[in-house]
Amino acid sequence: MDQIRTLAFSFLFCLCASIVYGQRLDTTRLNYSSKARITLLTCSPGNALYSAFGHTSIRVVDPEINKDMVYNYGIFNFNTPNFYLKFARGMLKYMVARYPTVYFLREFQNEKRQVLEQEINLTPAEKKQFLDVLEDNFIDPNKRYYLYDFFYNNCASQIRDILKKEFNPIVPKEETPDSTFRQMLDVYIADQPWVDLGIDLLLGVPVDKKADAFNEMFLPDYLYYNMSQWKKQSGELLLGKARALVPGTAKIKHTNPGWNQPFYVFWALFGVVLLTTFLFKSNRLKRILDGFFLFFIGLAGVFLLFMWVGTNHDATQVNLNVLWANPLYFFLAFGVWANRGIKLTFRMMLLVNILLLASWTFFPQKFHFSLIPLFLLMLVRAVDQLVLMRRQQ
Repeated sequence: MDQIRTLAFSFLFCLCASIVYGQRLDTTRLNYSSKARITLLTCSPGNALYSAFGHTSIRVVDPEINKDMVYNYGIFNFNTPNFYLKFARGMLKYMVARYPTVYFLREFQNEKRQVLEQEINLTPAEKKQFLDVLEDNFIDPNKRYYLYDFFYNNCASQIRDILKKEFNPIVPKEETPDSTFRQMLDVYIADQPWVDLGIDLLLGVPVDKKADAFNEMFLPDYLYYNMSQWKKQSGELLLGKARALVPGTAKIKHTNPGWNQPFYVFWALFGVVLLTTFLFKSNRLKRILDGFFLFFIGLAGVFLLFMWVGTNHDATQVNLNVLWANPLYFFLAFGVWANRGIKLTFRMMLLVNILLLASWTFFPQKFHFSLIPLFLLMLVRAVDQLVLMRRQQ
C-alpha cells in the first residue's frame, strides 16, 4: 500500500511541471519583429511518470532579432517558501517561463520523444497581439503565476484558453462525449498497472464525469487533434500542417509487467488468506493478523481522506475509496488486537464490501478492477471473524 500511495502522490507532483525552475528569470521584454514565426509544440509522452501524458508549449522564432524562444506554462519554482506543504495542499502556484528552444528540446532529443510543430496562422497584427499576451504573462509577476490544476488549468489548457480568448476561433460542432477523465488517463498508463492503480485510488468522483471536446484538451494529444480543426473567423485553419521538429517515438512502450501487477498479486493474496483462514486454528493469531490488515487499510484511508478534505486538489475530492479503505479501521485495529469491538468492525466491513460489489457496474465512482479480490478478501475475513464470535457465545 505504501508503494501505491507513493505512485499516486507522484502523479500530482510530477505532472505539474516539465521543468523545475530555481534560477533567476531574465524578464527583459523582447520586441519581436513582423517576421516572427509562432508555432505550437506538441511533445509525445515519455517513459517517466512525470512525462507520461506529454507536454505542450509555444515557440517563437524571430530571425530579425536572432531569437528562438519557448514559452512554457509547465514550470514551478522549487525555491518557493513552504514548497512541499503548498504542493501537498494544492496551493502551489506554477508559472510561464521564457527560455531558448534548444534547452527545451534537449530532454526530448535525449529520450527520442517526438516533438511536433505546427505554425499558428496569424496576420502581422494578430501576431503582435498574441506575442504581447505571451510577453505580458511572462514579465508581469501578477500574470506569470497561476494556480495549477492538472485537469482544468495546466500547460495545455493555458494555451488553449489564450488562443480562444484572443482570436475567438470557429470550433467544430461538438459530438456527445463518450470518455470520462479517468478513462482518458487510462489510455496512457494501461501498460503501467501499479501506476494505474495508484492514480485510480487517488482520484475521486469528479474524474468520472465525461469530458467534452473543450475539457479533454487538458491532454496535449487532444489539444493537438482538436485545435487542428479550429478555424479563424476568416475560415482559414488556425494551425498549419504538423512537422516533426524532433523525430522520435509518439508513445513510449513499457516492458510487459508479466505477473507483477495488482490484479494477479491481489488474487494471490486472496488465495493465501482463504487458505490460512481454514488452516489457522488460533483465534488470537487471526486477530493479530486481521489487526495489521485493518491498520494498513485504515492508514491508506486516512491518506485518501486527507487528500479529500485537507487539500485543494479538485480531482481528489469525494473519493469513495474511503468506503472500503475506511479511515476508522486505523483506530479499530487497536480494538481488534485488544479483543474489543470486533463484531461492530467486521459487520461494517461485511456490509460495505457486499454493497460495493453488488453496485460495481453502476456505482458513481469507478473502482480499479484489481480491487475485486481485495474486496473478497475482506469479506472472507469478516465472515470468519463473525462466525468465530458466534461460536464463542
